[in-house]
Amino acid sequence: MFNLTPAAKNILIINGIIFLFTTNYVIEWFGLRYILSPDFKPYQFLTYMWIHAGIGHIFSNMFAVLVFGPILERVWGSRKFFTFYLITGVGAGALYSGVNFVENFNLENKVMRYTSQPSPESFRKLILYESKEYYNKFWVLFNINVLIFKKFDHFFIIFKLYLERFELSTFRSVVECSSQ
Repeated sequence: MFNLTPAAKNILIINGIIFLFTTNYVIEWFGLRYILSPDFKPYQFLTYMWIHAGIGHIFSNMFAVLVFGPILERVWGSRKFFTFYLITGVGAGALYSGVNFVENFNLENKVMRYTSQPSPESFRKLILYESKEYYNKFWVLFNINVLIFKKFDHFFIIFKLYLERFELSTFRSVVECSSQ
């Protein structure tokens, strides 16, 4: 059915072996992180492309290698195909990091302004008035504000900020202020 070529076969084998030994530790160190994160390391642009989040993720990626890899390798040769695989992987990581930076930079600036003078009222303003582009819906449900964020990263940035600045007991005052 599929006539595997050497480089495509090696890519499938390497990815499969790495997938079998992938742990949270491996993901933390070698998965691609946000470029301004303290956990970001430049080598992650190369290592992230060998790590997969689950069986569906590795299946879809390796299926693409299985289908298109041998065709490209027969035309270009093993060395050029493997170089292409690496360059497109690193390029995709760089493109993703650039888009992620552009999307999050504005939010980070707003958060930095907030952290200069934190208070429950300024947190409410940050969420309700200055960050509307980061969530899809805002509801008051049973007198509690519910935000549906567009990206989990946005929720995480704001929730982490809140936990760092206030004790959980002040959450009630933010909810009460924002529902008025």
